[in-house]
Amino acid sequence: MIVESTLTAFLELESESKTIEWLNEFIQFVKERGLIEELKQKATPIIPNQNGDFIPYENLISDCGNLDENLKDILELLGNSIRKELINNSIFFELPKTAEREQKYFAQEITDLMKPKFSEILRSENTKDIFKRMYLWISKNDEKAKELFPYLHKNKFKLFDEEEIATLFNKQEDIVNEIARLKEENSKLKTKNEELEKLLAEKEQIEKEKIALEEKLKELELNNPESTEIQHIQNKICEINNQINPIEDIIIAIESGYNGLSKNDQIETNREAKEIVKEHLEHEGFEFTNGIDGYSTINGVQRDSIEYPLVVKSYKYKDVPLKIGANEWIQLMKPNSMFWVHFGNRRLGCLKLYDLLRKQDKLSLSFNTENLDSGNRLENFAELLHYFKDVHFDFNSITPDNYSIADNLNDYRFAERKTEEDLTPDNDDLL
Repeated sequence: MIVESTLTAFLELESESKTIEWLNEFIQFVKERGLIEELKQKATPIIPNQNGDFIPYENLISDCGNLDENLKDILELLGNSIRKELINNSIFFELPKTAEREQKYFAQEITDLMKPKFSEILRSENTKDIFKRMYLWISKNDEKAKELFPYLHKNKFKLFDEEEIATLFNKQEDIVNEIARLKEENSKLKTKNEELEKLLAEKEQIEKEKIALEEKLKELELNNPESTEIQHIQNKICEINNQINPIEDIIIAIESGYNGLSKNDQIETNREAKEIVKEHLEHEGFEFTNGIDGYSTINGVQRDSIEYPLVVKSYKYKDVPLKIGANEWIQLMKPNSMFWVHFGNRRLGCLKLYDLLRKQDKLSLSFNTENLDSGNRLENFAELLHYFKDVHFDFNSITPDNYSIADNLNDYRFAERKTEEDLTPDNDDLL
């Protein structure tokens, strides 16, 4: 990162990460003044690639933060200096759609460069290194490898020659380590189940109290609507909702898997997402008057005396659908709400309601059937969704490729609909 290091020294900053922050602030400063085209000048490039060198805008491409670093290493060993072409993922600068490359693009490039090496009679050390790295990646990412590298996956055992296979058979230590790893995973799974049972029991006890208060409130409103106790009960129900919301969010996170993360790790992952969103919005003039203590819902975010209710979720682990809980939906239905998702590597997406609906053929809704045991809840399902236990909508179409930071404030608002002329005729039911 020679160029970045030089700029770091010139600006007298303490680290290259601080230099990236400075560049993002500079880009935002230029953008706000309508001079974004100046950043695209060939003569004075200011956008860094993943090697830390400043490259002309038109020569950069984006991997959308999705390309595994190990696959980049393999491409480099194959003679493709991919990091030279890729924009630094920490830079908040939108490249055109034509410059975005999906994983399949890079996978095909790796496959095409590796195929001729299978015919080498005596494999070079470089080829052995490439094949070993590819075999290890396929072993760790079996399902993804079937999709991205069908040829290499089918021929994965040809990635080792006879001498290497004999060496592998002698590595009993690897087998011992694998057994230890499986034992550790089992231990984590047991801990996860124990955490889930504890949270469900805690939530059930709180909801029993809420049901009793709701029944009492209904009785008072019917028989004694002037009672001063009504306001007290309403406040108490509001407090209980504030207790339930974070519990529901953590339950959803545990049930979603999060690749085996513990409850504390899930909380930390979401905290990281909120910090990154807070940093981005504060750069745009928003003020966080109540902090970011909630799990995924944040209130008190203001700009120009207008409040913007937030939902912030981490979606770094995309092997399960993005789950949106009932209380998060309630937050998103408020005026001026915004829905932010952190896809990892500081890549943010601002999701919109119309995009979620248009990119999802079917909507999956799941809830515990115990919810049907009480009162007229089924009749009031649509209106009173937050009464139901463990309710969420599953969206499996969420990827960093589909969502990016909006160009203007109106595009941040979750519930903003497209006008009729913006939608094709077959989408009229989304209006």
